[in-house]
Amino acid sequence: MNDIMELLMAERVDIVEADGRLRISLYNSASHPFPLPEGASGMAFFDCDEQEYGGLVLQSSGAFSGVYESNLSMTFGKRDKQAVEYFIREENGKRKYGYSVYDTINAEGVQEASCERLFVGKDTDGSMVVRLKDSKGNERISLLLDSDGEVRIAVLDEQGKVIATL
Repeated sequence: MNDIMELLMAERVDIVEADGRLRISLYNSASHPFPLPEGASGMAFFDCDEQEYGGLVLQSSGAFSGVYESNLSMTFGKRDKQAVEYFIREENGKRKYGYSVYDTINAEGVQEASCERLFVGKDTDGSMVVRLKDSKGNERISLLLDSDGEVRIAVLDEQGKVIATL
């Protein structure tokens, strides 16, 4: 039995169930079912109703323009309501990485949308942070360990004003 291929080249590869329902898709930026930035590629996971339920995306650009940008993220949740994300983002040597939890935003006058409620990771200035936001997307608690080892803990009101520190 010699069914081994040495190389398979494709713009998109879909893994489907026996009845044709899409389960996993490997894609480039032009072949993904939804708009993606140029230079993006990845893998998308689909639930039993063929709704995207997360995936892995790598996007990089700008090697020739002088403005370098690179993003790598793994997300889970419905396409329009992301739930969790692990990511690395870099722009011109400034890197941010971490873990975010998203929830539905309840801001008045705002169409229901997903917003970051928790971030844990390293910020572009080198500090390690934990940020908690309320259901309107306002940062309310910030724990920070800066690159010099200084610790700051702040409690903020709905407008972002610091009301208590430790």
